[in-house]
Amino acid sequence: MKREQRGLIDALGHRLLAFIHFVGSLALILVKVIIALLTGRLRLVPFLQECDIFGNRSFWTVAIISFFFGMVVAMESATPLKLTGGELYVSTIVTLSAVRELGPVLVAFLLAGRVGSAIAAEIGTMKITEQIDALNTLAVDPVEYLVVPKFAAACLMLPVLTIMADALQILGGYVIGTTTLNLNTSLFFFQAFRFVTPKDIMIGLLKALIFGIIIVIVSSREGLFAEGGARGVGRATTLAVVISLFMVIVADLVITALFYFI
Repeated sequence: MKREQRGLIDALGHRLLAFIHFVGSLALILVKVIIALLTGRLRLVPFLQECDIFGNRSFWTVAIISFFFGMVVAMESATPLKLTGGELYVSTIVTLSAVRELGPVLVAFLLAGRVGSAIAAEIGTMKITEQIDALNTLAVDPVEYLVVPKFAAACLMLPVLTIMADALQILGGYVIGTTTLNLNTSLFFFQAFRFVTPKDIMIGLLKALIFGIIIVIVSSREGLFAEGGARGVGRATTLAVVISLFMVIVADLVITALFYFI
């Protein structure tokens, strides 16, 4: 076997082992978090503090971007609909896209960049400065101490923020529909919720829940495995955001396929 071929096989083997290690570490963290929650080892004060970070401190960012995003969707959808005289369906498009897709995905993207990066940086700094080792020395599980409150807060706050994002996207579409398309309020909201079903709402909230789990577990994992000083913390932060966004899109694809196409 030629040297180049052996080098290629070695590289593929290292990649495969790294992927297996990554998936296994994610699964291990998730199992530890679930066991801690089921056995009642959730600390209330850190949980409330994390709820404030995920919810209160992220509120205005999510609210403003969701409102303008709803306006953008309304304007983009109105352009082709005008050609067929279907402007009244703008509200339907805005509402269905927000509830099914854009609400949970937009919130997940914003919180992956805002909160996920902070989680990776916080835990990564603790790992580099040996605070994680100190917790282990004191017989304190770092996952239970650091990750569980963040996990519980994400599971609670992402669905709440998604509901708010859905409402504000619809409001943004309402502003465009009533000011530029001459739709009256009753017609707009009749068409907006005419085709929305409880299934759509529940699947949107399920997506938000799963996206929150992904963001916290991936960000915590990257922080816990950070190494190499300040550069390592920066790398962990970048990887946390990139991997979280990638996994959110993949999870979104799988959930949509399961509930709407299969």
